[in-house]
Amino acid sequence: MNTTIKFIKKPRLNNVCLIAAWPGMGDVAIKAIDSLKKQLKFEQFAILDTPEFFPAHSVEIKANKISIPKSSGGNFYFYKNKLSDEDIILFINDRQPPPDLSYEYAEKVLEITRFFNVKRIFTFAAIPAPIEHRDEPRVFTAATKKGLLRKNKIANVKTLPVGQISGLNGLLLGVADIKNIDGICILAEIPLYAMHIENPRASGAVLKVLSDVLNVKIRTDGLIRDARLLEEEIDKFVDYLKVSTHTEPIDEEDIEKIRKTLASCTKLPNSAKKNIEGLFYQVKKDISRANFLKNELDKWNVYEEYEDRFLDLFRKIEKEDN
Repeated sequence: MNTTIKFIKKPRLNNVCLIAAWPGMGDVAIKAIDSLKKQLKFEQFAILDTPEFFPAHSVEIKANKISIPKSSGGNFYFYKNKLSDEDIILFINDRQPPPDLSYEYAEKVLEITRFFNVKRIFTFAAIPAPIEHRDEPRVFTAATKKGLLRKNKIANVKTLPVGQISGLNGLLLGVADIKNIDGICILAEIPLYAMHIENPRASGAVLKVLSDVLNVKIRTDGLIRDARLLEEEIDKFVDYLKVSTHTEPIDEEDIEKIRKTLASCTKLPNSAKKNIEGLFYQVKKDISRANFLKNELDKWNVYEEYEDRFLDLFRKIEKEDN
């Protein structure tokens, strides 16, 4: 059986649930799954050997030597669930492939279902919303089949009737549905003006729902503690802007300016930077991929920051044509 999955060991698992995560807005998925992995002490058992989906666009320097960094397609971990008859597999990758390769990559990830009796798949995602950074985020769910949420005992969580789940958090479930595997996405709100920074509160919210569904004990107090520390820093920043720019109470227009300033000052996740740099590298070779790059810049609201580099791609072609 040909496969791109390289096994370190082959555990005996029953009625497997697969949970997959990649970096995305607010790092909601990756922080949630990292907390899950550490608490339940998951053990690695396989590697997705697909470096072709993640071409190098930079080099590393170690011990005064330049080298091309090695890249795999992600790692698989397992957990034998003592509280139910359903064992769990985690799939984690620190970045997503280029958009035009995402469908094929999702199929590679799902090769794991050929070796284990995977009954259902979960992913996490963020929903940018007009909420404040200290608000408790609402949680939504979306499923590949009607009645699936009720069957999985999460009918009390709001459903997402219409909308779009971008990236692999949605696409993986769509590919799973074609393979007749149940898929559920758990989504939490994050503030529109702070979607560039991690949101541990949203990660804790999706993890709490998952713990109820899978009948596993998962603590979220560490994530909430991280959230409070981050929220205190955001409060300090907003208070600083108020004091430094006004002597009178600020109005709604000023508040909106503060939000935009905060969004522009917050740090773009390293995973998003890597993906953007990879897309720039691809567009230099094939300008027809420029729309993928533009969509990614718009998604993170950083087009203005990269505008000159983006337009230079087209200026170079014009010079070559002349």
